[in-house]
Amino acid sequence: QLKYLALVSVVAFAFQIIKFIRGKLTLTSDRLIFRKGVFSTKSVDILYEQIETVTIKQNLFGKIFRYSTVEVSTGGIESESLEAVVDGDKLKNTIMDQVNIRKKAAAEEQARMQAQAMREALAAMQQANSNPGT
Repeated sequence: QLKYLALVSVVAFAFQIIKFIRGKLTLTSDRLIFRKGVFSTKSVDILYEQIETVTIKQNLFGKIFRYSTVEVSTGGIESESLEAVVDGDKLKNTIMDQVNIRKKAAAEEQARMQAQAMREALAAMQQANSNPGT
């Protein structure tokens, strides 16, 4: 029985190594790029503005060997994940920092645009009041 347990452990570990080798995540200034596959490959780009949640999953082997699965959800039907990530919490924090920077910049831009629209409306009202017969 000990031989079978050792064999199962080796196979499980080898499977996790293959998962680690076949997946790659690139963080750019404006997006995440997931690349997966050995024989058939898949590449997915996700803009930081589209990201809603980043989830860390860790099974028993992950706890023992200190790796996790990082799952990124955009609120759509599908989500992307990268398995066998070392220090998944640090990666999650890095991604969420970028998401928060983009959300803050978008909110500031929206506030700037609303303030400009209000200034223009006020100027138009003042113009109309100063020329009542026109």
